[in-house]
Amino acid sequence: MIVVPPGRFTMGSPAGETGIGTDERQRSVTIAYPFAVSRFAITRAEFKRFIRATGRKIESCSHPMNNDIHGFDGIAPRPGVSWTAPFPQTDRHPVVCVSWQDAKAYVAWLAERTHRPYRLLSEAEWEYAARGGTTGDRYFSDDPRRQCAYANGADKSGVARHPTWASWVPCSDGYPETAPVGSFRPNRFGLYDMIGNVDQWVEDCYQGDYAGVPVDGSPMESCAKDWHVARGGDWSMPHENLRPAGRDVEHPYSRVDTIGIRVARGE
Repeated sequence: MIVVPPGRFTMGSPAGETGIGTDERQRSVTIAYPFAVSRFAITRAEFKRFIRATGRKIESCSHPMNNDIHGFDGIAPRPGVSWTAPFPQTDRHPVVCVSWQDAKAYVAWLAERTHRPYRLLSEAEWEYAARGGTTGDRYFSDDPRRQCAYANGADKSGVARHPTWASWVPCSDGYPETAPVGSFRPNRFGLYDMIGNVDQWVEDCYQGDYAGVPVDGSPMESCAKDWHVARGGDWSMPHENLRPAGRDVEHPYSRVDTIGIRVARGE
């Protein structure tokens, strides 16, 4: 775990940022408390211990159907494919094919097992931690050719395995799907894979314009519709979507081979 200090930051994207979504309106957020964030996304090995201890059943998952800066056309079911073998992985790879409900069950089990207050990050906490004190489009260079040193996203290695991808960067990170955690450079807080590799569930219900969402770092817990938020982007996303302000939305029971878990502790 990495302790993230208190601070104030501008959440969301300024007008004109490439790839900006209509739901990224800027606002000032003050997080007046320190909190701890897992250095890496939760791995298959860590998730396996949870499954063995609880016997939780994880059904098959889906895959996003398109990759371009305008978003996804939906998800395609992958019958019989689950977190145990979504594509070639080792125990050092981040777990995928887990729902928001699975993520909540995991942090509840972890808290009970360790007697420590583990939980999911709020959406504001996640973006603050991801930015690592930076204010640009990304915490690393905005040059697409440098993405492969910092983030696992759509690139030459990925499009070789997934030739229908519409957009990718002109470099190769060597991973057509997920990479082992810690394979890329961390941000200034020492957190790895905050951008790319796997999206990470956060606590919040989705609110499209941030109306009514707390500005003190706490999560949006009132769901007008049955949607929850994942942050960070993933191995299949184009460069334009791999930004700290980018937001991804799914049903809380959806299991997708691009979404995993990162945990927080404290407050």
